[in-house]
Amino acid sequence: MSNGSGGGPKAGFYIVLFLVAVGLAVYGLRGYLFPKGKTDTAAQGEPIRLPSGGDDGGTEAADSSVVTTVKEYTFVPNEKLPAVK
Repeated sequence: MSNGSGGGPKAGFYIVLFLVAVGLAVYGLRGYLFPKGKTDTAAQGEPIRLPSGGDDGGTEAADSSVVTTVKEYTFVPNEKLPAVK
């Protein structure tokens, strides 16, 4: 059975496998291959300021609620819900 149409992988499989391996290697080494340099701040320009009602001239009004504030929750296992009418 050496007619060349055996059950093994074809050449296209090996080409795709090679491309996937190279892609994974480039992805893994992207920090070395494509280092992030310092950006030129003069080319970026000044940030756009939108008018707001605040005194500081910022883009939003001050918000007193902080996302990282922990709100305590106490579980009461004996408390039951009222009956559904």
